[in-house]
Amino acid sequence: MRIDHRAALVVTLGLSGAAWGCGARVEVEAHDPMSRSIVGGTTESGYPEVGALLIDQGGGYFALCTGTVIAEGWVLTAAHCVFDVDPSDVAFFVGDDIEDPGGAFYTVSSITVHPGYEGDGDLDDLALLSVLSLELGAYPTLNRSNASSLVGSAVTWIGFGVNSVSTGGDGIKRRGTGTISNVGVNTLEYDVAGVSPCFSDSGGPAFAVVQSSTRLVGVIAHGDCTTFHIDLRVDYYASWIDNTLAGGSPTDSGPLADGAFNDDGGAGDSGAGGDGMA
Repeated sequence: MRIDHRAALVVTLGLSGAAWGCGARVEVEAHDPMSRSIVGGTTESGYPEVGALLIDQGGGYFALCTGTVIAEGWVLTAAHCVFDVDPSDVAFFVGDDIEDPGGAFYTVSSITVHPGYEGDGDLDDLALLSVLSLELGAYPTLNRSNASSLVGSAVTWIGFGVNSVSTGGDGIKRRGTGTISNVGVNTLEYDVAGVSPCFSDSGGPAFAVVQSSTRLVGVIAHGDCTTFHIDLRVDYYASWIDNTLAGGSPTDSGPLADGAFNDDGGAGDSGAGGDGMA
C-alpha cells in the first residue's frame, strides 16, 4: 500500500552524540541543496532497492533510517532503527528524495528484530521489515561467502543520512566509498577519511565485488562519522535472513560457534554476535 507523500514531509536529523544511530527527535527545515546525505558522499539516482525508513515518533516528529529491499516485500535494516516500534508507525520510501512527490511510500506490516538484539545498539543489530505491495523486479545478491578475505576491498555505501554533521541534510539518497580495514566475527570495520556513513544512514547497504559480482556484504550499523565505521556482515547473518524470509523460526538452524562457517562458505548466525559496538 502506498502512503500519500504529503503525510510524511517532516523528518528529523538524528544528532545523538559521538556514536550515531537512527536519530533523536529534532525537527528540521527544508533541505540545504549543498549539504546532503553520507558525509562526503555524492548524490545517487541509482540503486532503486535502497530506500528510507520514516519512523513516527509522535508530535509531528519522524526519525529517519535507511533500508535495502532484498526480496519482494522484504527490507533489511538496522534493529536500533525499529526496536520497540509499532509497524504502523513506520513507512518505507522508494525514490531519491523524500520530499520528491515522484517517490512512493509503502506500509510496513511487520517487524522482525534479530533475537540476539537487546536494544543496546550493540550485538546483532539487524531487523527485517515486511512491506506491503513492494515489488521491484530485481534485488541485490546477498554475500554468502566468507567475508574474512575482504580486508582491503572497496565498498560502496548508500544512505539517506546527513552529508554534514554540523549542517545536516538528510533525506537525499547518496553514495560513498570506503575500504575495509578489518573483518571481525560479525563485522566489517573501516578507518574512514573524508567519506563515512553518519546519522540516518543506519541500516543502509554496503556493496562490494566478491568473486567478480557485486554483492550486499554489510549493513550500516555504527560509527562516529569522521574516524571509524562498522557494518554488520551479511554472510554471518545469512541463515537468519533466509529463515525469516521463509517464515521459519530465526533459531531454526541453531547458532554456530564464533567464526564457524557452512560448507558452502556462507556464515551461520549467532544470538551472541561477535565484536560489540558502543
